[in-house]
Amino acid sequence: MSKKIDNCRKMESEALLVTDTARWSAARVRKSDLTRQRILESLEELLRTSSIDELSVNEIAAAAGVRRTGFYFYFPSKAVAVATLLDELYDETFTGASQFMTRSNDPTVALRAAFENLWALWQRHRPLMLAVLDARATDREAAEIWERWLERFVAPVAEVVSIDRSAGVAAPGPEPALLLRPLLSMNERSLERLLRTGGTAEQVAAELDALAVIWSRTLYGGGQNS
Repeated sequence: MSKKIDNCRKMESEALLVTDTARWSAARVRKSDLTRQRILESLEELLRTSSIDELSVNEIAAAAGVRRTGFYFYFPSKAVAVATLLDELYDETFTGASQFMTRSNDPTVALRAAFENLWALWQRHRPLMLAVLDARATDREAAEIWERWLERFVAPVAEVVSIDRSAGVAAPGPEPALLLRPLLSMNERSLERLLRTGGTAEQVAAELDALAVIWSRTLYGGGQNS
């Protein structure tokens, strides 16, 4: 099972969320490159006080201590840099969902742990998440970046559900991908609301509990069998 999931995630990861890859060679996107990382960190920091639309490449480059040409050495556009930030969160999201992806715990419990980690991740990257969510309403490119990012989660999770259906663990029903898209949208709306409005620890916990139960019942018919 894990091999199938790894292969699926590999294929998804290869479909990078970029709008122009012609100038973005493999040598330029090494994650270990400190200059590249400094540009990304500077971009995310600037999003604390500016929208994606307000930020210029010159501002991002200056904050990172590089020239404009230095920015373009790594990223063909501002949109690609934003997409790269989201791309890095993709791996972190699956790390936090390891119990579910490997079926090492009851589905409801595993999903609850995944959503706890997801909420912590969104909190740590609050400026980035809100900036993209705000931009998608008026910026078609930002909207496409976000939708493609969400779509990347569908295939790997659908693979897990399909395997569990074959094993008699998950209840039969519509194609898993058809169920997952509205579930992901539900998570998006819930987490966005929590980011914008805040709430007590008890309120956040109740929201995450509800999400886990809805996912479990939708995908597993209750999710009480591990």
